[in-house]
Amino acid sequence: MFQDLKKAGASLVAWIVIFLFGFGCVCFDSGSGKPVPAAYIGAWKGSDGSTLEIGGNGKVNFKQIGTEFQGASLEIDEGEKVMRIKFFGFEVKKFNINTPPKGNRMVLDNVTYIKQGFSTQQDKSEEDYSGKNFSEGSEISESQIISLLRETILDFNEAIQREDFSEFIESRASTPFRQQFTPDQMASNFSTFIERKKQISPILAQVSGISPSYSHKLLEVNGYDVLEIEGSFNTKPVKTYFNNQYLLEDGKWKILKIAIRVR
Repeated sequence: MFQDLKKAGASLVAWIVIFLFGFGCVCFDSGSGKPVPAAYIGAWKGSDGSTLEIGGNGKVNFKQIGTEFQGASLEIDEGEKVMRIKFFGFEVKKFNINTPPKGNRMVLDNVTYIKQGFSTQQDKSEEDYSGKNFSEGSEISESQIISLLRETILDFNEAIQREDFSEFIESRASTPFRQQFTPDQMASNFSTFIERKKQISPILAQVSGISPSYSHKLLEVNGYDVLEIEGSFNTKPVKTYFNNQYLLEDGKWKILKIAIRVR
């Protein structure tokens, strides 16, 4: 039953990249290939009526009166304070970054952009989003990490079996993740897992009784806490690999990025 998973080094990969605060597109191998700084990612609306949808994979949608780009590549140079939209390597739009993102607000070319789904009050502090500062409550023990990994993969597996990600998004996803992905979109992007769920689900289920090998690090991104965990479970007949990121929201670690491979 599992031979197909092993042949030719076969690797089933399912991943959602959404780095911090409104993360963008479901991606596999598209975009600029360069990571977008976390705070920029999300759906933004400008004071001039323009909209920006920025994905963690370097993809962007931009729309304003008379101009629209869909699925373009985005490059952000924080040193030069510029943002470039490109098609096939050619620059089609450049923004000057007057004020980089802070909380739910940034200013590009003197246009104020507000992240959708958040308060527009400019006197709000960044604490209003993550619930805690990096120095308060972001510590996590080995047992908590293992529990978090197991729960993530087991809940993911349950969604695969049901072919429905509604509960997974509701219980496990961070606010920006929920803003960007519907259950139907999740099912579509994890269709390979769903199609092979009879083979895949028994493998993923094994993580409940196995301790993973992993490395982790805590990152502070614009005042917010990000936990990154990478490693594997020694499941049989093939291993389960993960590379996940979590946002600390209201004292709980919620998914920002989920990458699962079975090979």
